Amino acid sequence: MTKSSTLLSIDQFAFNVGAHTKAIRENSLPFHTAYVKGDDAQQRDLRVRWMCNHMAGSLGIALAAATIIRDKGKGAGATKAHVAAIDKAYSDFRYYVVQNKAKGKDVTRDSITLTPEQRAAMKALDMSCGTIAEMKAVFAAYVANMKAE
Repeated sequence: MTKSSTLLSIDQFAFNVGAHTKAIRENSLPFHTAYVKGDDAQQRDLRVRWMCNHMAGSLGIALAAATIIRDKGKGAGATKAHVAAIDKAYSDFRYYVVQNKAKGKDVTRDSITLTPEQRAAMKALDMSCGTIAEMKAVFAAYVANMKAE
């Protein structure tokens, strides 16, 4: 990737990111179709190939090195950059290839009715977290603890 000689405004940059995201999502349909029609082995093959190539691209490393990072996983010895690359590759795979959609009616924010108690709990969570990522992490920890009980 080369550096641009023209500095973009935040508006231009955001627009470009949005336009590229839209184009990538639209062009991912053949991979989504292959994934949902594939058996477990074929789905795993697509996922592993995606993960390794995505990480090679995002970290600017050879495919062989990305494969080693993926195989080692996020456990002891993994750098923060490698964990972030693994997480981003997996997230993008879920978004672009798997494209999970709820069965039946899609759930939207307009189709959910919150009780006053739920609204208060959500507001308290929002007020206690500094970022969306922190809110998601707190909620994920809550769900994990519920499953453990």
